[in-house]
Amino acid sequence: MSKQLVVDMRLSPLILFFIVTLLFAGCSSITPRSSGPPGVAVWELEDLTAEGQLAHVGELLAAQITDTLGKQGKYVVVERSRLIRILEEQQLSASSLADRQTQLRLGELIGARFMVFGGYQMLGDKVRIDIRLVDVETGRISKAVKKVVTSTDMQTLLDAAQSAATEL
Repeated sequence: MSKQLVVDMRLSPLILFFIVTLLFAGCSSITPRSSGPPGVAVWELEDLTAEGQLAHVGELLAAQITDTLGKQGKYVVVERSRLIRILEEQQLSASSLADRQTQLRLGELIGARFMVFGGYQMLGDKVRIDIRLVDVETGRISKAVKKVVTSTDMQTLLDAAQSAATEL
């Protein structure tokens, strides 16, 4: 019995070496982030108005923000079609997408370093647009921008979204 124990003790450094080698080999397959501009994905802005007077504007505002960020060259914009394709592949439900951690995990899956979240709300004769640039790895807000306009005219809202995106 003690002879078997001696053999096992001689093999344990070899086994440990094998495990460490596998760990390092696994780490080498991780691709580092490119040295170019970071990737960003933009989520549809949420309608925070109680009455829903500006329903369906969130997608248009998100498209304006996406277009502006893409033209700036500070970020590589991940197209919404890629975001949707990953959603389908991961079979995520609408309810699971309400979870911020799920959204950030999704950002990692599509190669985005940042995600843009936000909302808009009509307050009397004013519309407030808030957007946040969130680091996918840490979940921390890197930058937040607020714009308030005194018109519900679509072009005014799009201009405000463009101005907010320029500040990100």
